[in-house]
This record gives sequence, C-alpha cells and structure tokens, in this order.
Amino acid sequence: MKRMVIKVLALIFVIVIVTFVGFRYGWRLFGFDACDNPNSLFTENIKIEENLIILSGDTSQSAPAFVGYIYEIHDGNLYVGLKYNLLFGFYERLGRFNIRIKCDTSQIKKIYFKNGNTEKLVWEKIRDS
Repeated sequence: MKRMVIKVLALIFVIVIVTFVGFRYGWRLFGFDACDNPNSLFTENIKIEENLIILSGDTSQSAPAFVGYIYEIHDGNLYVGLKYNLLFGFYERLGRFNIRIKCDTSQIKKIYFKNGNTEKLVWEKIRDS
C-alpha cells in the first residue's frame, strides 16, 4: 500500500512538472503563432549597440507574466515575438520585458513586434543624409 501511494505521488509530481515546463517553454514550438498580440506591447527603451540590441518595455494586459521571446532576422528586419502566460508564469508575475539580442546590428533597418497575424513597427533606422 505504501509503495502504491509513493508511485501515485511520484506520478502526480511528474505530471505537474511536465505540464509546467510544457506551457512555460513549449509554446516556442509554434513560433510566432503562439506569441501575444503586438498591439498590447510597448517599448520604453531601445538601445542599439555593436552586435547587441536591447529592448525593454511592458504590456497593457492586466495580469501578465512574461515568459519569453523568439526572434527572426529577415531582409534587414528584426521580428520579435513575446509570450505572456497568465497561469504558468506565476513565479515571475511581471509584465515588463528586457530583451538582449546578439546580432549584426549594422544590417538591421527596422524592428517589429510580431505574432502569427500582426506586425507592429517599433523602431526604424534613420538614414544619414
């Protein structure tokens, strides 16, 4: 009987851990389709350094928990998708994000927030005259 209780508790523990990890990090398998609507995001600071882009900002959602981001560079444009999770981001209940992306910044002309359907321009390189 004692072994059965231990096995059931171990199984419950494994299911909880797998569920948490799956929801916390598994969204990345779906790419930009799993990211939040960029219209609810705003930047407070964009810093472009040599080989590093730093984006910081927040969301207008009411009970956010920032759980991560993905990015892609295509034709000189940097596309960034952010993910918030109300339930499985409970141990870091912050809507603020501070993203550090290492890339060749000389090639970046525009930065967009993106999800599966929508893009929002947040930065554009000013051309020298």
